[in-house]
Amino acid sequence: MEVRVTTGPVRGAQRGSLQVHLVREGLKGMPAAAQKEWRTALAAGLVQDKAGAILLCAQGTPTKASMLAVLQPGVKADENALRKIGADMRNRLPKGARHVHLHWPAAEAAAAAATVVTGFLLAGHPAAKGPESTVRLSVVVAQRDAALSAAIRRAVIVVEGVVLARRLGNLPGNLCPPEILAAQAAKEMRAAGGKATVLLPAALQRLKMGALLGVAQGSRAPARFIIMEHGKKVAGRPTVVLVGKGVTFDSGGISLKPGEGMEKMRHDKCGAAAVIGTMVTVARLKLPLHIVGLVPAVENMPGGAAQRPGDVVTAMNGKTIEVINTDAEGRLILADALCYAQRYKPQHLVDLATLTGAVTIALGKSHAAILGTDETGITGLLAAGVASGEHLWRLPLGTATAEAMHGKISDLKNLGGREAGTITGAEFLRPFTAGLPWAHLDIAAVAWDDTLHSWNRPAGSSGFGVRLLLQWLESLPTSKSTKPKKKA
Repeated sequence: MEVRVTTGPVRGAQRGSLQVHLVREGLKGMPAAAQKEWRTALAAGLVQDKAGAILLCAQGTPTKASMLAVLQPGVKADENALRKIGADMRNRLPKGARHVHLHWPAAEAAAAAATVVTGFLLAGHPAAKGPESTVRLSVVVAQRDAALSAAIRRAVIVVEGVVLARRLGNLPGNLCPPEILAAQAAKEMRAAGGKATVLLPAALQRLKMGALLGVAQGSRAPARFIIMEHGKKVAGRPTVVLVGKGVTFDSGGISLKPGEGMEKMRHDKCGAAAVIGTMVTVARLKLPLHIVGLVPAVENMPGGAAQRPGDVVTAMNGKTIEVINTDAEGRLILADALCYAQRYKPQHLVDLATLTGAVTIALGKSHAAILGTDETGITGLLAAGVASGEHLWRLPLGTATAEAMHGKISDLKNLGGREAGTITGAEFLRPFTAGLPWAHLDIAAVAWDDTLHSWNRPAGSSGFGVRLLLQWLESLPTSKSTKPKKKA
């Protein structure tokens, strides 16, 4: 994936070359020939402003085509609007377009250019099927701009992390069992310059991860525990641990899911995919932080050895759990992963999981839920959600919902009742955090089939969480110098 920054003007119109002019305050700043072309189109009524703020359309043929993106006077173009411009550019390319020249005005910020490029690249790399986009993008500026070039380089690296998460999330269960997910994560992390270790079932047994192994025992595909690490623990720098739910396929186990739509359960590893994509990107960006990514990877299947409703398992910290429903398996594997995270003594502990269907009822598909005890971290993540366009909404924890998870024959049970399902899922996890500053992101509603935004099409894994986490990590006190914060 490559985006070039070049100095204009662009000479000649080659076949398959598309010129895109982003302008504010009318058509000023465009080359004279382009101004004449677009004034004619405007006068003829060929251009219509449907959004009320951003005007974007294409005209011409593959041999001579152009596109206009107008930021209307007096209208603030926020990150979502800019990202949509880039995505719409990619989605509306004329047939045969192979090289896009985006003419970027000097008055517009470098971060804004990076946001437009992000939208363009995300829309061109859905990773649901087919090869990568072959359309080249050049950002044309009047003169060299080091800040703009750096912002765009970062945008490309971040998008590659999102694309990695999308691909892993979309892989079918037979092509991505825990062993393959672990191998892919380790390969990508090491190639980026980070560390990766994969624990096998024997090691998990020595660690007494009974909750994780209980979920895995019904499958012929053995469990894996993936550890990715970037940087070292240094005084004055925060340690952050990210945990991603990695159920490579979720049949529900003995508590079998309905057949309709079960093929989508390959997406139950989207929390893991987001953590892997984030860790690889963090390593490539060389953020000055100590960041650890943990992924418990299992397949949840019915079988002769599968755990049963009513079974009692013991987690790594010694707490016993009655399995009320084997389809509430994600919280079981996260319990052991959160216990393992304690050895790093992090200042921030964040988990991402496609944990509950209840979150879709509560929030729809526009927001992921965030719950937890890390007030500073949650405030930062909420702000990062706004900046990245990957929005979060906080839900409360409380004594009543915690009591719903108390067991009668065990310390805990893995399912409460019908009420407040997203909250009780988080309450189940809280005892395994040992009082560490912790945030839980339930991304079940936004991790796949997200067609609300043009940069997440076609339907499939959205890669939700990668841009959000990077936006937040780069905002932490020692992760950047005095340079302005860039947008994810």
